[in-house]
Amino acid sequence: MNKYKTLVKREFWEHRGAFLYMPVVLAGLLVIAMIVGLYLIDRANVDISLTNNDSSFVIDFDKDEIKDANSDLIEQQVEERVEQQIEQVIESTLEDAVNPGEPNVKKLEERHIFIQFDEGDVVVLNDQDQQQRLDGFFEKNREGLDAGLYGIHYAFLITSWLVVLVYLLNTLYSDRRDRSILFWKSMPFSETQSVGVKLLVGIIAVPLLATVASWVVQLVYSVLAMIVASKMDLDPWQVIAPNLHIASAFVRQLGLVVYLAVWALPVCAWLMVASAYAKRSPFLVATVPVVLVFLGEWLLFRTSHIAAWIGSHMPINENFTDVFISGTGIISTLDLASVANIGSGAAIAAGLLAGAVWLRNHRFEI
Repeated sequence: MNKYKTLVKREFWEHRGAFLYMPVVLAGLLVIAMIVGLYLIDRANVDISLTNNDSSFVIDFDKDEIKDANSDLIEQQVEERVEQQIEQVIESTLEDAVNPGEPNVKKLEERHIFIQFDEGDVVVLNDQDQQQRLDGFFEKNREGLDAGLYGIHYAFLITSWLVVLVYLLNTLYSDRRDRSILFWKSMPFSETQSVGVKLLVGIIAVPLLATVASWVVQLVYSVLAMIVASKMDLDPWQVIAPNLHIASAFVRQLGLVVYLAVWALPVCAWLMVASAYAKRSPFLVATVPVVLVFLGEWLLFRTSHIAAWIGSHMPINENFTDVFISGTGIISTLDLASVANIGSGAAIAAGLLAGAVWLRNHRFEI
């Protein structure tokens, strides 16, 4: 067990920036972006429109002027301006009235509050149905709240898998280039153990760290959403909390780590073979043969089955997004074809990994 622990530590020593700093930096950037968004929402313009049957006018003021979105404070801040506008309407009406002594001004009967957000969403309030309209606004955007959780997670997931692909493409090449392999070969580790640990660190440990970081940001997102609701005089535990399915999202995202690791095995194993074989450029070793196979299949058979199969085994593709956001889950998507696809991919990956181990043991320059 200690030898495996040492091998794992080795990978984190050598790739600390990509494995540890990447999720921390991305989390910080996303949290800052959300705080800035909250600040912009807090400074959203509020328009008070007062109308009656004969005339209407609009009072515009910045939220800085009222300091809070509380409706009582809005009333207090706007009262003076309302009186000024009423006086102006009266004066204008007196000028046009046949009998100047009887101004043709009716009582303002209805008041509407329009809150315009930066993205164009508008919440319309009035004295009678303020709570009902706001509740409907958040109910309408219930799926949007959950989509925010998954959007945050996929930002981490995509970034982490880009790191994984680059890591696997270079991990068995870089230690030969800098000759550090000679030191590690003097240690009591077999190449099978070394290759296996590198693979598991790439497809499990790195996405798992990114997932944990995404959970932190998703919790911050949830808190900020509740703050926005409270600023609108709503109970966040009634309006926001029931519409954020955090527990189920976390479970599904954790399952996604294992699912993608198994699904992407053949692609990851091929990158490790290219890394173990390459003398100069692992990228060219990994891509040129694949492109030639694609072209050969197309020229000979006018088909692209190999390209489709490889594309389906890439870590991220459009099918996974639909599965995990829609809530259908992993098990319900594993039909016979999917199981056969995963099984064939695992068999091919086993052969490729065996090839990578053989190359590690028989490279001429080692």
